[in-house]
Amino acid sequence: IDLRAAREHNVQVFNTPDAPSQAVAELTLGYILALARGFVDMNKQAHKNIWSQQAGKELSELTIGLLGFGRIGKSVAKLLHPFNTKILASDVRWDDTYKKLNVERVPISTLFKKSDILSIHVPLDRFTENFIDEEMLSYLKPTASIINTARGGIIDDSALIKKLKLGEIQSAALDVLGLEDLEMYMGVPNLLLSPHIGSHTTKSRCDMEVGAVK
Repeated sequence: IDLRAAREHNVQVFNTPDAPSQAVAELTLGYILALARGFVDMNKQAHKNIWSQQAGKELSELTIGLLGFGRIGKSVAKLLHPFNTKILASDVRWDDTYKKLNVERVPISTLFKKSDILSIHVPLDRFTENFIDEEMLSYLKPTASIINTARGGIIDDSALIKKLKLGEIQSAALDVLGLEDLEMYMGVPNLLLSPHIGSHTTKSRCDMEVGAVK
């Protein structure tokens, strides 16, 4: 939406940022559990009559990094709180919520280097477009995973796929895609994909529609 043109024509533009926050946070938690335990891959193997047990990680063993600590980042931290996991976060704006949730505020470089699972929760704008490029991805540990339930284009997906195939990043989960060439995402075994369903729950969609009307 061209906000400048809207203002020039006296057209008011609103969004409903609170409505999808919980739904996106819950999908993120699902992805964290899936990456930590590997049950998606084991499900595929079981349906091929291959009984392959893989040892996973409990969340209390892991350090979860949150890039962005706004509405959704805070909601993810709240969901993780009962799991006794170590949570790191980095954002340009802060309030006292992180103290209440026992979240450690760290620089971005530390966030990337120390996270076992890094989850993205920033908006897509001129500052964040392709922010997570090949250089930034190189800061992640080879055993690390990355999740994007925010916006496609924040991660350079071509660089991510390259590193996944080389084994330089353990795994990734994407609910949003930055590339129009869907073939590039196909057949990458350590990549979980969903068709942008972060806010796609009955409650969230209802809250978004009612909020928009109000």
